[in-house]
Amino acid sequence: MKSAISVSSLSKQYQIGSEAIHGQTFREMLVGVLSSPFSRFQNLRRNDPHAERIWALKDVSFEVEQGEILGVVGKNGAGKSTLLKLLSRITTPTSGEILYRGRLAALLEVGTGFHPELTGRENIFLNGTILGMGRNEIRAKLERIVEFAEVAEFLDTPVKRYSSGMLVRLAFSVSAHLEPNILIIDEVLAVGDISFQKKCIDLLQGLTRSGCTVLVVSHNMGTVQAVADRCLLLESGSIGAVGATQDVVECYLKKYGEDYGVVVEDAGLTRMKEFSGSVEKIQDREIRIVVRVDLEFVETVNEVKIDFGIENTSGLRIVHYVGSDLERKNIQRGGSIQAEFTMHCTQLLPGEYFGVLYVYSKTTGVILYLEEVALLSVPRSQDIPEAFSSNFTPAIVPRINSSINVT
Repeated sequence: MKSAISVSSLSKQYQIGSEAIHGQTFREMLVGVLSSPFSRFQNLRRNDPHAERIWALKDVSFEVEQGEILGVVGKNGAGKSTLLKLLSRITTPTSGEILYRGRLAALLEVGTGFHPELTGRENIFLNGTILGMGRNEIRAKLERIVEFAEVAEFLDTPVKRYSSGMLVRLAFSVSAHLEPNILIIDEVLAVGDISFQKKCIDLLQGLTRSGCTVLVVSHNMGTVQAVADRCLLLESGSIGAVGATQDVVECYLKKYGEDYGVVVEDAGLTRMKEFSGSVEKIQDREIRIVVRVDLEFVETVNEVKIDFGIENTSGLRIVHYVGSDLERKNIQRGGSIQAEFTMHCTQLLPGEYFGVLYVYSKTTGVILYLEEVALLSVPRSQDIPEAFSSNFTPAIVPRINSSINVT
């Protein structure tokens, strides 16, 4: 099978402190040249050979096969955005080359390629024209694009009046339905709601069956696992790992899982000392999970309750515990809570699991809401049935007794 994208020894270097003018419009650049040509000439000469330089990407090589979905993951600053800009031809590489086979469409942020003053209908035709399609071809696909995006009521409204959700739905629908051979997506699925994300995943899988190649960048490991055939991990501008999606995601989480921990809400009344979990025992597909919480209170709080949950990388809640009132009703300033919860349950699939912590009070409301905390790592086991080694990823491995008669 031929490669749709072939990247060879790709590198990009930036000079620290150089004045970035690539974000200007053509009109702004023209006005700048006419109003102050000498200063513009000076800017062009600011390529200081002694200035500090950094490699945003260094010697990156990979291929994406036709009809494949490749996920790209990595920490902030790993080089994902630079790679996308190079692949989308927004900027040029310092060295190396990129070869494409087919028509390319890129959706790098909400509303990419949309003109805010134009209506949704006008932007659909504008984007289709940019992709090299005729008006009759765009018109034939207009109804499907609008139906998928769920913006029929606002089709003739300028997109500057759209909400972010409406804008991303339309942008994704346009990019996908205008049938590019290669589609590059950056985090846009995070903006839509769950039902829209499901529609996007189904559409992407349909596109690949028709031969479209997709490259998707996301911080959401569940999204990557749901759509990607293979995955590439970027680390400090270089490839850290490439291979089966599950293997690369596990590699990423083991290396950087401790960096997770999104504080959704914090009243500033506590100081987190520990929120951890461990698999204490694995025997006959039964495991014992111990979750530990250690909170120090910087202010007096009454009637404290603790809820916690355990989720897989797709965001599915595996365990949810609703805490009853603690025996110690009033937690004084400087006091603390050390809680330990033990659960016996059916074997979880091997992989990484996140914790969600919710601490609140009947009198003061939410004290702390913390999610996406790296909590558990369940090792691989030899007794997992082959039926659960496919591309499907159920939450648990149940004990199944089967009887099949063939007549």
